[in-house]
Amino acid sequence: VSGSMTGPELDRLRTAMNEFIKRLSDPSAYFAAVTFAMTVKTIQDFTNRPERFERSLAKIKKDQDGLSTHAYDAVDDAVRLISRKAPRSISGRAPKRAVVVITDGFPVGDVVSPATVIERANEAKVSVFSVILPSFLKSVGSKRPLLTPFESSDLVTKTGGISMYASERNLEPLFTALAERIATSYGIALYPDEEKLSPGEFRNVRIESTRGYNIVQNRPGYRLSKH
Repeated sequence: VSGSMTGPELDRLRTAMNEFIKRLSDPSAYFAAVTFAMTVKTIQDFTNRPERFERSLAKIKKDQDGLSTHAYDAVDDAVRLISRKAPRSISGRAPKRAVVVITDGFPVGDVVSPATVIERANEAKVSVFSVILPSFLKSVGSKRPLLTPFESSDLVTKTGGISMYASERNLEPLFTALAERIATSYGIALYPDEEKLSPGEFRNVRIESTRGYNIVQNRPGYRLSKH
């Protein structure tokens, strides 16, 4: 956790995250926690017990000497953690896979590029959602949030997630809305005629609604495996 975050801000974040977990809590819902600053650490492996997750959040401390914020590396680690350890099916159904990133939106010092993270997230069928702790223009008293490098990387939009701004002191309504958004998303399976595709070939897929619903795709298409 960045050293720029104050103690009260960290306390509000813990409270909101605990409410977020309670909203999604279910025996079939599994959560893990990853922190990042100069290093990326998994502080809680996957669990479906909210009390364990709450205890792990209580242990989070800010990085006093942080000179970098490895947000892309953290998302990459989270995606790979999901690929390795998250349940592949629950009660015979494919689970929704999501990473929620809480960041000021200004990654520094990352090893992994956004493009690589996007590719890996889509391959793992993971949507990335972000909660941006926004910076504001200081000149002319502007209240307009700055577009952050994290947002402009398209990591969120190209994996089917959304970005939300934590501009209010009370973070609980924001995390409640985010939990609803994650809970109400779903997957659509496509079974193409593989005989008409060459191994490694990419096919674009576009999903449209005849009733005017807003459709957010986490993948622009698919690539036939070479194996």
